[in-house]
Amino acid sequence: MTMGFEENRIFLKRFFLDQQDCSVIRKDSYKKLLRAHDQGDDSQDLFIKIYRYPHLFRSRVVDWKLVGGSHEYRMCLKLNSLGIATPEPMGFAIDRNVIGYPRQSLYASKWLNNSRTLDDMARNMRDQRLISKGSWQAILYELGRFVGSLHHQLINPKDLNTKNLLVRMHGEGSVRFFLVDYERITFLRNYDLSRFMNALSQLGAGLIPGREDAVEWMCRGYVTMVPGMEKDDLIQQVTQASRDKIRQWRQEMDGLFTRIGDEMHRRKDHER
Repeated sequence: MTMGFEENRIFLKRFFLDQQDCSVIRKDSYKKLLRAHDQGDDSQDLFIKIYRYPHLFRSRVVDWKLVGGSHEYRMCLKLNSLGIATPEPMGFAIDRNVIGYPRQSLYASKWLNNSRTLDDMARNMRDQRLISKGSWQAILYELGRFVGSLHHQLINPKDLNTKNLLVRMHGEGSVRFFLVDYERITFLRNYDLSRFMNALSQLGAGLIPGREDAVEWMCRGYVTMVPGMEKDDLIQQVTQASRDKIRQWRQEMDGLFTRIGDEMHRRKDHER
């Protein structure tokens, strides 16, 4: 379905009221991710992200154009202008209360068919019945090139991880990556590896459990896009940072389960 922006806005506002034809991908207290089926002639599925603003401060922030659907739409257009692949943006809409503050905002893009998240693919890295070792190396190499192209243009997606990248395969070993989360993207003035290391370590931490050589092949691709980068030194830094990130995640999970256990014991003691 092809529409102008204002038509998109009217069309998208329907999803604030009617989400019967939507399947929920993920949701929390402030955000809901949906897959919606468009009933138009093209029968094009949409990816819908709805932000809720139950508090006045968050309503003011979205009006200041710092977060929410309008921010994601503008950021997506800017990334596209820089040659960064994303699912095709459709538009945004804002639902306001009687005094004009946003209650919800929405961002929509076309659903990217024949694609999977990198996280989904990483779970099958060791199963060569699905994808051969050579194909995995090519995928990881292209991943490094994609991330390197972001960093070379001083684009810093702070939430870059295996869940925020879509992968579309084009035959054996041919792959294309798409960025799908634009909430916490900043643009740096100068290249600074220390500030980019968080994204590299988050990707490495998500990939190492599947393949020990994942970071090596990602870094091989990365250095082709960032002039002057020394491959072996980068591999060592990213591998160490990735393992530190895995330990941090495990400690956070251990702490969470400990708190849950303590709360259950407290409730049992209170019931006695």
